[in-house]
Amino acid sequence: MEPAGTTTSVTTAADYPRKILDYMEGFLVSKTLFTACELGVFDLLASSQHPLSLEEVALGIRASQDGTERLLAACTGLDLLNTHTLEGQGNAHTHTHTGRRG
Repeated sequence: MEPAGTTTSVTTAADYPRKILDYMEGFLVSKTLFTACELGVFDLLASSQHPLSLEEVALGIRASQDGTERLLAACTGLDLLNTHTLEGQGNAHTHTHTGRRG
């Protein structure tokens, strides 16, 4: 018998892997968001009058193109950024409604 005021959680063995994966996913989402904020990705895009290329974002946040490409892809996957294909110019990036300040 449990002491008064004690709560127990009922997690079956089948639920356990999913629960751990949910925790990991939550960590990755928050880490992506905090990294983009810390590097100034959203501020850079907000201050631009036009969509920015990978090269422009990498230069603006002083990061490698490889790392910036991964971060922009993660932010796009989280619906924080839009990626547009510009004919003959590659991709360009803008805020989504979610990624903008109110």
